[in-house]
Amino acid sequence: MVMSLEVEAGKGANDSISNNAVSAEDIAILNNIFGELNQYYRGRKLGYLLAVFDVPKLKVIYSDPLHEARDWLLYAKIERMSIEKLEKAGAYDYKPEFKHDFYSRNENWLAMEQAFARENLKRELGREPSETEVTNKFADEILAAGKSHSRRFRAFYAMKFRDRVHPAMKSVGYHFPKAKAA
Repeated sequence: MVMSLEVEAGKGANDSISNNAVSAEDIAILNNIFGELNQYYRGRKLGYLLAVFDVPKLKVIYSDPLHEARDWLLYAKIERMSIEKLEKAGAYDYKPEFKHDFYSRNENWLAMEQAFARENLKRELGREPSETEVTNKFADEILAAGKSHSRRFRAFYAMKFRDRVHPAMKSVGYHFPKAKAA
């Protein structure tokens, strides 16, 4: 069964997003998103994604230049993880040859998080926010207690690119062997 949206503008698309007003532009974007997601997910997994993400988040993830449809389930799992689980999932050191990849993807992740802040602010204000408003909102989110942008990214990177990380020495209780007496 291929899921698509065929609803009137301003009405909900399905049960998980029916509480949000959806414009005709949103419907077109969501149809593209569902078409892409249907290549990888069906039934419960697709329902899980729609339960985790609202329309603005779906649009932001879809507009991310590095997004891959097969990663959406990973995004959803990370979105629902507790701070303790995020710490455990991201407790890796990054192999030196992949530092540039790590940092460029981290910048992209932060840009996506800032786009989430923009969409949330847009919904709160009912208009397009200024850059200053977005920057202030994003800074407030990053500095708020319990927020874990960095932990979520580290967990994502470690789960997606297992070959580019190795367990952090402190997280696995590694002790360096004592030098042998000469």
